[in-house]
Amino acid sequence: MKAPPAPLDNLQNEMAELSAMFKGFQSDLQQGRSIELAGMDKRVKDFCDAVEQADVTIRKDLLPDFAILLKLLETLETELRAARDRAKQ
Repeated sequence: MKAPPAPLDNLQNEMAELSAMFKGFQSDLQQGRSIELAGMDKRVKDFCDAVEQADVTIRKDLLPDFAILLKLLETLETELRAARDRAKQ
């Protein structure tokens, strides 16, 4: 049985938390610190699933912030690849 759709406030709060975490990870990587990503893939998937289950109006409300979140994730991926490449040298 599927869980009921999450209310807009819950989705916005989770998006804000993920955004803050991604920014923190990026900052840590830029400063040469290691980061712990255990469980992050599940958390992002759960969030995306919740957004997918939300009604169209809620998804439209989330779209601008969701686009920013995706950009943060892309930037984090770039930083992770750069850190990996530096470690190989």
